[in-house]
This record gives sequence, C-alpha cells and structure tokens, in this order.
Amino acid sequence: MSRTSKIAIVIAVIIMVAGLVMFTASLFAVGFDFTSFSTQKYETNTHEIKDNFSSISVNTDTADIVFLPSDDGECKVVCYERENMKHSAFVKDDVLVIEIVDEREWYEYISLFNFDNEKINVFLPESEYKALTVEASTGDVRVHEDFKFESVDISVSTGDINYNASCTGSAELDASTGDIRVENADIGSLKLAVSTGKINVKNVNCTGDINVSVSTGDVKLVNVKSNRLFTKGDTGDISLKSFIAVDKLSIERSTGDVEIDGCDAGEIYIETSTGDVSGTVLTDKTFIADSSSGDIDVPRETRGGRCYIKTSSGDIEIRVKK
Repeated sequence: MSRTSKIAIVIAVIIMVAGLVMFTASLFAVGFDFTSFSTQKYETNTHEIKDNFSSISVNTDTADIVFLPSDDGECKVVCYERENMKHSAFVKDDVLVIEIVDEREWYEYISLFNFDNEKINVFLPESEYKALTVEASTGDVRVHEDFKFESVDISVSTGDINYNASCTGSAELDASTGDIRVENADIGSLKLAVSTGKINVKNVNCTGDINVSVSTGDVKLVNVKSNRLFTKGDTGDISLKSFIAVDKLSIERSTGDVEIDGCDAGEIYIETSTGDVSGTVLTDKTFIADSSSGDIDVPRETRGGRCYIKTSSGDIEIRVKK
C-alpha cells in the first residue's frame, strides 16, 4: 500500500470519528430525544361530526386507532397527524368515513428520521352500531368494551389488534405482523388470522364458530365457549384452558405443542407433526391415539364422543378430569 493510500485511510477514519463524536454530542444536547431529528411536522386536528350514522369505516396508512365512548354525547375524531398526511372525517350514506389524504410531494416520501406516531381517537356517542370496518397499514387498533356491532372487519399489515366489544354477527380480525387479543366479549362468529404474531382470546362467548389461523406464533384461549373451533398453524404452540365447544374441536399444527386443560367438545380432533399433546378433558371419550415416535398415555374408554389424536414426533398424554 502506498504512502498516499495510507494517509487517505487515516483521514477517512478521523472524519468518521469526528462525525460520531458530533452526533453523540447532539444526542446529549437534546437529552436523547430522537423526535428532535424528525423531518416530519405534526399537528392535532379535531373533526366534530354532526350528522347521524350507523356504521364506521376507517382507512389509514400509519396511525394507531382507538374507539372510545364519548363523554359528552358528541362524536369527535381527534387526529394527531403529519401536516401533509391529514385525515378527513365525514358522513356519507349513513357511514362515518375516516380516510387518509396524502398530499406529499414525491421527495417528501424520503424521510431519514420519523420517530413519532400518528394517532386517531374516535369518540362515539352511541353504544351500538351496524358495521365497523378498519383497514390500516401500520398501527395498532383498539376497540373499547362498551360498544356492540352487528359485524366487524379489522385488517392491519403491521400492528396489534385489541378488541373488547360485542358483535352479534361475524367479527373478522387479521394482522400480517402483530398480535391479536380478544377479551370479555359476546360474539356471533369469530375469525382470527396472523402471519407472524400471537393470538390470545379470553372470556369470550361465541354462539357460532371460531376459526383461528396462524403461520408463526402461539395461540392461547382461556374460558371460551363456541359451537365449533377450527384452528390451523405452521409453527407455534397452542394452549386451551376451560374451552368448551358444543360440536367439534379441531386443532392442526405442523410444529408445536398442544395443551388442553379442562376442555371438552362433542368431538375432538388434534393433529401435529412435531410436538407433544397433553392435558385433560371433562367427559369420557372414545380415544384413538397415534404417534410415530412418541409415548402414548390415554384412558382406555370406549364410550363418549370421539377423541382422535395424532402426532408424528411427540408424546400424547390425556386424562379425563373428574
């Protein structure tokens, strides 16, 4: 290596170190508040809705959305948002429509720093509505327990869904990357799906079927009742505690353990390729168990509903909880 090349490398290292020192000094100067470096400007806008509506539709890009009961009987949509990506809120055909209005120039799509989160708080004056539809790219969605809907359809690409309201019809919650939590609700039928994330359902009474689909992630259902349960997953454990299905309970996993504690159904079907199956059921069953390379320990009952359990690589241990 020539003398000139060595000098150039030394100079480059000195510049890098100096830049790092300046950047660290800047962080100390702002108290490590990264929002000071944001290239986006934010503002709060409030929409007061005077017209009546029976359904709600939200379409946004990047924002956390919360549905809350109004404390003054008036409908308000409060948006904390970027000044060039505001939301509009209006009533059309008996539907409260909240949607993003993207006014950015092409060069404004390039943002080196953006540490703040947009937020939409929807204050609703009534407790019952027909349909709730939410479609969001990045952001969490939370629905307060005081509401009741006829149908619900919430879909997010990246974000968590926390749903606590009742629904007389179908409630469909979908998250590509994120967790779904449903608690303390009476629901007609429930359909949950995540690609990567966890699903937790607790204290839910479902008069219809529950369908749960997950590619990678754990599933936990506690104190839940439904007509039937169908759940499929590629990778992840599933745990059911005090789960009652009137008709059928069907669990399929590629890789993951299955645990049932104090559960029951007219018919039980469990199949996993790699994982153990263990737990207790509440009533006698006709057990049919099969494992290619694992131990099997189930009661030798020949009465009651059919309980079929199969695993390729894993142990099977089930008891009847008297």
